[in-house]
Parts: sequence; C-alpha cells; structure tokens
Amino acid sequence: MAQVGAANARQANGLTNGFSSHSQSNGLVQTSQQSLRSENETFSSSSEQHLTVFHESVTNTRRKFIADIDDVSEIDIENASVENFLDFIEHQRLTHMPHRGSHWDKVLKWAEFFAVQVAGYADALESFVPESKTAAQLIWTASMSLVR
Repeated sequence: MAQVGAANARQANGLTNGFSSHSQSNGLVQTSQQSLRSENETFSSSSEQHLTVFHESVTNTRRKFIADIDDVSEIDIENASVENFLDFIEHQRLTHMPHRGSHWDKVLKWAEFFAVQVAGYADALESFVPESKTAAQLIWTASMSLVR
C-alpha cells in the first residue's frame, strides 16, 4: 500500500512518464517505429510517383515541341547545352550589335542569366531527378526559338 501511495505521489508531482510499466512504453516505441516506417514508405512511393509524372511531362513536352515548332528537331534538343545557348546569344549580339541598355540588349542579358540559372538547377537536381538534363535542354531550345 505504501508503494501505491508513493507511485500516486510521483504521478501527482509529474515525476513519471505516464507509463504504468516498461512493457507499455516499449509497445509505444514499437508503434512509433512502425508508423515512421509506414510514413517513409509512403514518402518514397509519393516521390517515385512525382518523378514518373515529371518524366511523362518532359516526354510529352518534347514530343509536342518537335511537332509544333517547325525549326526544332530531335538533334537540336539533344545538342542543347548552356554553352551552346551562350554561344548562340553571343552570335546574336555580334549580328545585331544592340546598344548598351537597349530593349534588345536587356533581352539578351536576361536570356544569358536565365540559361545559367537553368543549368545550375539542372546540375543541382541531376542526382535525384534523372530527367533534369532533358528538361533543361528543352528550356534552352525553347529559349533559342523565342530569341530567334
């Protein structure tokens, strides 16, 4: 009876963890671990689903882009890179010689900045988003079409 009184006193003072026995607390830990495993599996499945959707989007966009834009081919997309895009912009500058600060100069500067940003994002995502390079190639190809 003295032990029960001491246990109740500890509970009243907030000195217990709320478990009446070790087996109850162990069961809660196991339940928490199972819950975490379930959440990780759901996250993994969700992540794979997002990658599949991204892959399908890139594939469909590529197909439509080639079909809808006359001056774009598979080879243009395959050869697209940030270096090729920057060379294209340099050629546009030499061909049109825009005045510093003109509307065309600003467009070309923005295009250069945009291309470098896309390259950075593609590189950062490449390890876990396999289609990031292809998506970047589509963006560079579309941007070249717009600048033309």
